[in-house]
Amino acid sequence: MKRFILVAVAGLMLLASPVMAKEGLYVGAYVLPSIDVSEDSGDGYGFRAGFGVNRYFAVEGSYEKGDLDKSGDFTGMALDLKVNFPLTSLDRNNVMSLEPFVRLGYAEYEDDADNSGSGPHFGIGIELYLFQELSVSAGWSRTVADFDGNDERIKVIDLGLNYHFR
Repeated sequence: MKRFILVAVAGLMLLASPVMAKEGLYVGAYVLPSIDVSEDSGDGYGFRAGFGVNRYFAVEGSYEKGDLDKSGDFTGMALDLKVNFPLTSLDRNNVMSLEPFVRLGYAEYEDDADNSGSGPHFGIGIELYLFQELSVSAGWSRTVADFDGNDERIKVIDLGLNYHFR
């Protein structure tokens, strides 16, 4: 039993160990070259802010503004748990150069006609660290939002630039 507790504590210490540029606040901006909502499409932009808990987990909030071809403008906000999967190390300072991720959370959207909907949010992507503080990212996300009893599937592709405070 003592051995199990020792291994569990050591594992938790490793999980919570600090890694530069992975813990703490980060902010970013991104473009949305492709937005698909049911039978409508468009483009837009967004902003994100997050807090890296450790090397593998972060909590991230985002705001998106889009222009759909048929429906006009819409805004969206999401709150996600981001799970990182570090693959490679760039240098001896443990800068992660390539890092796939998964986002799981909840999003809410509203259009020009004051119709709003919310629902579960899921996303995948990859982040490339250029420096410890600067990364570029590409991602895809999907939200199934309930707009007054109608389920709308919102699919978004984003390309962004992120700054990680040290």
